[in-house]
Amino acid sequence: TWSDHAYGAAIDYFDTWDNMETMRDFAIANAEELDVKYVILGNRIWSRLGGWSAYGGSTHYHIHVSFDHGPERIACG
Repeated sequence: TWSDHAYGAAIDYFDTWDNMETMRDFAIANAEELDVKYVILGNRIWSRLGGWSAYGGSTHYHIHVSFDHGPERIACG
């Protein structure tokens, strides 16, 4: 299974915690317009379908934002 990164539909951003929280809040507030699928920061994940929940995966001290992508996007090989 290809990741959202492979489809050009995800970003990872490393910065200060305050700046990453600001980016998280912006992505969530504009999720519909930006086609945000989910946001991970620290041990929490937010999704447009499910809201907030605990996240147990690896975060490496960055924010991850995934976007919806359709069949018109081709994964990088």
